[in-house]
Order: sequence, then structure tokens, then C-alpha cells
Amino acid sequence: MKQLWSPQELDDYWLLSDAKIEFCTNVYSTSKLAVALQLKFLEHEGRFPTRKGEIAALVIKFVARQLGVPLESLDTYDWGGRSTCRHRAEIRTRIGIRKPTIDDAERLKRYLIDKVAPLETSRTAIGDAALSWHREQRIEPPTTARLDRTVASALHEHESAFFERVSRSLSNECKAALDALLVSRDEKPAPLTTL
Repeated sequence: MKQLWSPQELDDYWLLSDAKIEFCTNVYSTSKLAVALQLKFLEHEGRFPTRKGEIAALVIKFVARQLGVPLESLDTYDWGGRSTCRHRAEIRTRIGIRKPTIDDAERLKRYLIDKVAPLETSRTAIGDAALSWHREQRIEPPTTARLDRTVASALHEHESAFFERVSRSLSNECKAALDALLVSRDEKPAPLTTL
């Protein structure tokens, strides 16, 4: 997450609606700043923050001012505790998304293989497409590491299938000619080894 935000960007991305302020205030008296930050972070980044340090100080101040709470109220929040899990479940319900399942991971992989990898080879671009897919499906993305593994697996499977199709389409004569380019003759290096 970026650390510097203009006043206009803070308003565009981090301004809490009256309904969100009410949600955070009525349900979470002592944790409302942390809950509000998680809610807005999820909307902006597509995932929950794992620690306070992921959120820009300017953003924390901006949201705290809207809620009328001191910044110190965030210092005691346990970002990995049971309360956080409960808060996140209620946030998911509030905005209409759900946690991913194993079936979702398989559907995502198939989507990446069939629709994205034929058009894109950059892992970053494929990862962005995976995040967009999660948003469209109203599914919380998995961890970055898990998403990276899914993207790598889909890319590998697509490439393997592509090379297999190319290999099957070549005649035996063409394959023999390609193989010959890899063989050294008369103590001379193979033609392709000098490239």
C-alpha cells in the first residue's frame, strides 16, 4: 500500500459513509478504528491487512478523525487474534463477499489457463487478472503466497500444453531437422549452441 495520499485521494478512497461509521461504532466500541481500517483496506486493496504497519499513517489519522477516536486505540488491537477473525467475518458479511474454497482455487486456475494465459505471459498481469476475478466473483483473495502459487501453476500448465500442441503439430522430418541443430559434428559446436 502506498504511504503518501493527497487530500483528494483520502476523500476518494478512505472516506467512511454514515452507514459504515454506524456499523463500526455500534458493533465495535473499543475496536472501531481497526474495524473501519480493515473494511476500507479490503475495499481498496482487495484483501485484509495483516498488521498495522501495512496501513499508511496518513490514512490511520484520516479514519480516526472521522470516527472521533484517538490513534492510540489501534495500539492494543491484536491483528491475528480471535476477535479479528470475528470482525473480518462480519465485514465479509457486510460487504457481501466470502472466503475462498478449494473449488474456487480450481475454478480460478482453469480461468487463468483458458482465458488469461493465452493472452498474457507476465506473472504480474496474470496475478492482477486473478485479483480482478476474485472481485468479480465476490470472493476474498487468498494470501499473496497462495495466489502466487496458483498463478505459477496455471502459467506452467498453460505453457506445457502449448509446447505439447506445437510438438504434435510438427512433422517427423521437422523434428529431426531441429534435433540436428543441437548435435555437434566434426568437433564443431552445434549450430544452436553458438547463439
